[in-house]
Amino acid sequence: MPVPVWLAMLGGGVLVLMLTSRRRTPKIYARRDTGTRFARALWRAATGAHMDGKLRTDAGWWERGKVDLTPNKKAPRWAYLPRGVRALIRWGSAAGLALWLWGYASAPSITGAVTLVGLAVLVGLIGRNTYRRVKSSRFEARYVLPIHEALAKRVGIEPGTKAAEWVHVPPDFRTNPRAVVMLVVPPQFTGSPQLRQEINTTVAGRLGVNLYDLDIEYNLGSATPHITFGMATAADPRFRVVVDEDQAAGADQPTRRQKGA
Repeated sequence: MPVPVWLAMLGGGVLVLMLTSRRRTPKIYARRDTGTRFARALWRAATGAHMDGKLRTDAGWWERGKVDLTPNKKAPRWAYLPRGVRALIRWGSAAGLALWLWGYASAPSITGAVTLVGLAVLVGLIGRNTYRRVKSSRFEARYVLPIHEALAKRVGIEPGTKAAEWVHVPPDFRTNPRAVVMLVVPPQFTGSPQLRQEINTTVAGRLGVNLYDLDIEYNLGSATPHITFGMATAADPRFRVVVDEDQAAGADQPTRRQKGA
């Protein structure tokens, strides 16, 4: 079956865009005295620019954005996508709509059945993603945010840093013995013994585990300084000796030996 003319034109447009789009930081100049409003909107839509012509992130043609350029620092996820990817999504959406219209005009019954199946799959995917997001948000609110609120200022985290950027809690930290909770601390962090004890007890309390059940490591000399908290096994001889010594000395709460302390 021959390829429709409109599909060949869309494919050719995408190819031209990929071959000519080499700018690192795209800019759309929208002077009022050049072109019409429709022409500018069409150009922005076809090339992946924002429809108002303003940059929201430093995203390039094929590189994701990393810096939020909006005044209120609330750029949407769409703005972080590379401009070329945004263009391909728009072109693909237009091509899909045109293909659906062509199919419905040619074989309405088959197209209708395929559409219903596609809608069912789409609803299922949206439901699954929504469930995962809700579950992730609840998990973050229960474990990640409390640690962030209690320790961010104490360890010197920059204001405005999101909790998930430096507090990493695996969802299976309670059931997976290899799961490790990690706090990414600033390079200038040293931590006095008192502060380290505060960090240890705070993390243990927010996670809902006993302090003496954690294997704690302060890796402050690495390229990315961090603190890790892993679940130590009951048979670990390094910590069993410490517990036994504390019990023999009559301590109320056994203490843990920390690596890197």
